[in-house]
Amino acid sequence: MGRVGTATVERLHAAHGRRAVGVEHDPVRVEQLREQGYRVVEADATDIDFWQRVQRSGRVGLVVLAMPFQGDNVQVLELLRGNGFTGRVAAIAQRATDVEELRAYGADAAFNLYGSAGESLADHAAEPTEPGPAVRSE
Repeated sequence: MGRVGTATVERLHAAHGRRAVGVEHDPVRVEQLREQGYRVVEADATDIDFWQRVQRSGRVGLVVLAMPFQGDNVQVLELLRGNGFTGRVAAIAQRATDVEELRAYGADAAFNLYGSAGESLADHAAEPTEPGPAVRSE
């Protein structure tokens, strides 16, 4: 659960009222995140047994894949869809071709990490702000 995963958990909770739980494989990081108030399970997101337990629980309707490696995101998509997960799956990718691949493997939503960051940056930059000191560029 790095920066993207952490921000996703925060946003799902704060803006959408979702009870979000992060997944992290590193026990030290799990403890750090828990101390910061995050709900986190210690697990390997590429482990089929983990996803089978998730599926059996019947309590998960949305999975967000924010792992940095495309192969891991694709592998988890295959595990989810191959085991009958019918909930929504969203994922990030670093290249446009990766977005297409994620959708081909069953992602309901797939976004280019850098393209989405640029769009968000532009949206925030364009928001009206209090007038401040003039900045000159020479």
